[in-house]
Amino acid sequence: MQLCGILPEHGKASTGSTDSSLSYEEGLEAMSMPESWVRGAMLVRINALIRGHSAVRQSVIETLAKLLRNNIVPFVPLHGSISASGDLSPLSYIAGAIEGNPDVYVWTGPKGSRKLTRASECLKSFTIEPILFGPKESLGILNGTAFSAAVAGLAMHDANNLALLAQVLTAMGVEALTGSTESFDPFISSIRPHRGQNEVAKNISVALIGSRLVQESRDRDSRSLRQDRYALRTASQWLGPGTEDLLLATEQVETELNSTTDNPSIDVESQQTFHGGNFQAASMTSSTEKTRYCSNSF
Repeated sequence: MQLCGILPEHGKASTGSTDSSLSYEEGLEAMSMPESWVRGAMLVRINALIRGHSAVRQSVIETLAKLLRNNIVPFVPLHGSISASGDLSPLSYIAGAIEGNPDVYVWTGPKGSRKLTRASECLKSFTIEPILFGPKESLGILNGTAFSAAVAGLAMHDANNLALLAQVLTAMGVEALTGSTESFDPFISSIRPHRGQNEVAKNISVALIGSRLVQESRDRDSRSLRQDRYALRTASQWLGPGTEDLLLATEQVETELNSTTDNPSIDVESQQTFHGGNFQAASMTSSTEKTRYCSNSF
C-alpha cells in the first residue's frame, strides 16, 4: 500500500521486459532520493531496530546491514510522501528491497556506472536470502522518522562545518586587519553569558593562539585603534545566537538518531505494548527550521 511514490516511465521497467537492469539516467536521478539519503535512512533504521522496542528479528536487521555493506541502495521516489505518520512511503521501498519485491528496484554497481535492478534479482545475485516478514516487522521498518532524521543529520553536518568555517574566517579577518584578541576575552562573555556567544568567542580565541599578526594589548602599540572595527568586535555577538540555535538543533538530531520512533513500542522487560506517537517528526522540523535560519547568519 505504501509503495505509492511518483515514478517516471523509464523504458524497460514499464514494458515488462525480462531484462530488469536500467541505466543510470538523468530522468531517474531527478525522480529519486539521493543515495546518501537512503543509505543514511537505512543506517538510522538499523540503529533504531537494534534497541529492541520494535519486535523485529535480528535476521531482518542483518539483511539491512548486508545491503549497506554491498552498496545495494533501494530506489526511493523523491515525490509521493508527506511524512504524515512517520516516513511510511520512503521506508516502504527499503522494506520492499529486503523482501525481494519485484516491483522495487535497487541501485548497484561501481560509482559512476550505477544501474537499477529488480530487488528480487539483486538479492539472488548477492546470495542474500529475502525476508518473509513476521507480525509487526514490516510496520517496524515503515513507521518512523528515519528519512527525516537522516537528511537532517546530513544537513546538520554541513551546517556545523559552515559555522566553524565562519569562525575561522573571522579569526583570519582579525589577523588581516591586525586586530586584537580583546574582543573575545572571556570577561565579555561572562557578563553576558549566552551559550552561543561564549562558544564563538572561545573558538576564535583558540584559532588566534600563537598568531604574530594580532595584538593582545592596545596600550603597548601606538598604531592600534582604540577598539577594533565593528565587524570584528561584534563577531561573537553576531555569530553567537545562530551558533546557539545550531547547538540545540544538533542535540535534537542526535537524540532522534538514537531513538525508537515506530508505533507501537514494546517494553521487553515488562512485556507490555505501548501505543503512542513517537513517529511524529516535529522534533526534526524544529531542528531543521533552526538550522535553516541560523545558517543565514554564517
